[in-house]
Amino acid sequence: MGAGISLNSKPSENLYFKGEKTTINPAATVQGFYNINERWQAGLQLHFSSLSGKSTVTNIDSMGHSSSEDKRFVYAKTNIIGCAVVNARFPAQNGYVYGGAALGYGVSRHDSKTLKSKEAYRTPDGGKGAVLGLQVGYVRGITKHIAVSAEAAFRYQQLGYDTHAGTNTVTENLKYSVMSFPVTVGIRYQLFTSETREKERQDLMNPGETE
Repeated sequence: MGAGISLNSKPSENLYFKGEKTTINPAATVQGFYNINERWQAGLQLHFSSLSGKSTVTNIDSMGHSSSEDKRFVYAKTNIIGCAVVNARFPAQNGYVYGGAALGYGVSRHDSKTLKSKEAYRTPDGGKGAVLGLQVGYVRGITKHIAVSAEAAFRYQQLGYDTHAGTNTVTENLKYSVMSFPVTVGIRYQLFTSETREKERQDLMNPGETE
């Protein structure tokens, strides 16, 4: 598990309120991996974060809704992304670095009828859609079972809603694509070890050493 921050891009397509200023949001991750061998691992990962932006101007849409300068446009108060992940591992000092790809599904959840004092707009609740991603990271072993890790990820998701976009074409359902960039640090715990797996771990962390 891990925690950190996440940034996101300006949404595309028919979302009207699109903040051009980047905001920093909290992020958390929970994951589980199986080491196929000393070079490859596969697993499942959950990312939790928010999606938002700010505008430098006051906007009024075609239905009369307005936004105030320097307040947040909240696209997802809680953005939950679940992915299947495959990583390649490479030896590094006292640990290993990894990189890989992710494929999954994302959802947007929040109370769309309530705005906080620093918010100007929230999308409707219930956006959902496919997610593609990449990630790189570093794992450093502390003990036989415990390691610390750092990861930077890229997630591209397309969120669709079962409600109209709130523009002139009110019959068109809201949909948009957005990129997010979570960066987290955390702790990993290895549940099962064996002499073979432990030797692979030591070989990966210390490639130049022999018994």
